[in-house]
Amino acid sequence: MEEIQLVHIGDCRVTGDPDTILETCLGSCVGVAIYDAVRHIGGMCHILLPDGPAEKKQTHPAAYATTAIPFLLNAFEELGGERKTATTAIAGGASIMTKNTGTDLKIGQRNLLAVMEGLRQADVKVSYQHVAGNLGRVMRLYMRNGQIHVRTSRMPTSEEAGRQIDEQWNANTLRTSILQNAEDLKPSSNVAIRALQLTNGEDTNISELEQLILQDQVLAANMLKEANSAYYGLSRQVHNLSQAVAYLGMRTFKKIVMDTCLADIYDRRITTYDMEEGAFFYHSVTCARISEAIAKVTGCTEPETAYLAGLLHDIGKIVIERYGMDMFTQVTSRVLLKNESFVQAEKDVFGLDHAAIGQYIAHNWQLPAELEEAIAFHHEPENMNTISPLPCIIHVADHICNIAGIGLSNDSMTNGLSQSAITALDLDERAIEDILATVPRIIHTHL
Repeated sequence: MEEIQLVHIGDCRVTGDPDTILETCLGSCVGVAIYDAVRHIGGMCHILLPDGPAEKKQTHPAAYATTAIPFLLNAFEELGGERKTATTAIAGGASIMTKNTGTDLKIGQRNLLAVMEGLRQADVKVSYQHVAGNLGRVMRLYMRNGQIHVRTSRMPTSEEAGRQIDEQWNANTLRTSILQNAEDLKPSSNVAIRALQLTNGEDTNISELEQLILQDQVLAANMLKEANSAYYGLSRQVHNLSQAVAYLGMRTFKKIVMDTCLADIYDRRITTYDMEEGAFFYHSVTCARISEAIAKVTGCTEPETAYLAGLLHDIGKIVIERYGMDMFTQVTSRVLLKNESFVQAEKDVFGLDHAAIGQYIAHNWQLPAELEEAIAFHHEPENMNTISPLPCIIHVADHICNIAGIGLSNDSMTNGLSQSAITALDLDERAIEDILATVPRIIHTHL
């Protein structure tokens, strides 16, 4: 029975097992796959950046084009593969649509150039490529026969889009209906929302939080399961919430509360945005971790607040998935035929975008106003009357997730990077790449 093995960011896998399927998700990153049809040996790597600091290239050689190509080829040949007769394919290198601000990191383009140069120097010819454009991709190598499949984010055909965009709808009616249904979105636990409220801020009363969680045995059990997972790597088993606080610390404990309270809402397939089961949760949690890292680097806001905002930023998509599915083809049609961003297309079709729906949910849950603001403006921080750092942090973290193909969706590459956010956080291209370079460590530490 065939088994999918994920090749994560900055990762490399080689195998001769015919029952293995190697898979990776790509935004501006580039995936390289190689297969020897005679010896039935193959491999794949997920390249994040063209080059990087010496110490990072040593710890994560597959993350950088300059070291990834020789690293992959060496592992491939050590297993018995022969590069001269192998089939090699590349995919990815997409560009995220940029707003009219002059901000363009060109990471996808630079990755492609570096990968092609690395393969040329290694005297390896590319047999197949599916690159550039502005769509995310899923790349698969089937070890049984060497077939390479690349799937792009799902969009309607031009004929379907032309039919759909001529249809009429009442955006105001849809807006009212969606907001009414958003009021029904709550975690399954009756105490989860209050627990989320208590996690935000330095003045959290941990004793009160523990007592609240203990009122729900399922929530408490799930939290203990999470605390004992390989993610946190404890040397001893945690048997109760007090031990979790003692061993992990208050900050980590609060993050477990956040993740656990939202897991039942997030861990599902999101058909409208073409997200496989688990991808939405993966994107949200990773965005939260990167948001936390940016908050620590910039010192602009509390890391826990940034974590919760990152975790909640796309929650409005859940409501569109539940109650706007029938009209969602209108959104993809406008993106395809009118070259609109997904955010603008959502506004045109539903009367509001998923960020505004998320703000409404946060308000309904009585979460702090700064979280409402961060969710509402995470795609368009430049539209705030006075730009504040938290929405900018979430904006940049979300953008970095899209570059890396984390939680791939059909809108990943279409909502541009805001120069206003970069300026507000006092970041430059080098700083963003430095943050991007931390992603393999964040991912690999917690797999």
